[in-house]
Amino acid sequence: MYADADVALVLHAVVPARGVRGRLGDAFREDREIREGILVSDRLAEAVLHAEEPLLRVSPLLFFSILVARVRRDLSLRRFTVEGVGRRVAVFDAGAALALLTKPHVFDYLVLLLVSFVHVRWVTLAVVDDRGRPRSLRFDTLDLDRLIQAAALAAEPERYSAYQRVADLCLFTIGVFPERLRATGGRSAAAVRAEWIDNGARFYRLASRHRTAHELRMDGVLAELADNFNLAAKPLNVLSERYLWRAGRPPFLP
Repeated sequence: MYADADVALVLHAVVPARGVRGRLGDAFREDREIREGILVSDRLAEAVLHAEEPLLRVSPLLFFSILVARVRRDLSLRRFTVEGVGRRVAVFDAGAALALLTKPHVFDYLVLLLVSFVHVRWVTLAVVDDRGRPRSLRFDTLDLDRLIQAAALAAEPERYSAYQRVADLCLFTIGVFPERLRATGGRSAAAVRAEWIDNGARFYRLASRHRTAHELRMDGVLAELADNFNLAAKPLNVLSERYLWRAGRPPFLP
């Protein structure tokens, strides 16, 4: 799961004595409770989050694991979150957001979702044209309309990944870049946001029902995200506002 270089950096940051690092390294990999306790260490935050160009020092997996773990701690100290575009509104749902993030499968999913947006921008998908002929479609994974089109055209085996990516983009955008959902085409920013929420929940539901989700044992977490889509965005809102933008520009995307 975590690269050896990541584990070595973690142990060097949090354990001064070399003699116990080997045993703790195994525990970090194998014991979730120990790992999550280490991930919120202030020593580790100092070594990684305050470093210049942190994603050049550690893997995206470790970087976002630290951030999501810290967000979970932050939510335990809050009573409310904020939501909306432009005009922000306080919502007293921090406890519910924390309860969702405390579930290991949701925690892991949000970490991997963030990792998935670090590098991959263009992908090629096998689709079927109007005459039933197979062809390839190359598209931008940050273009929601194009993604929805690809999901509609995708060959059956490819639909799971297309459905999931549509939903992931909606959750990522609402959570990390909500300011991108501006008023357009005569619609208010609130209406645009509501549409993205509806698309996210709907496509997570479609992905959860695909046979590939059952084979990968992803149907449960995808269905839970469909049921709690807006709530699942709240930890990402906190992560974006408190950590990603503190240094100005986030470590991914132009």
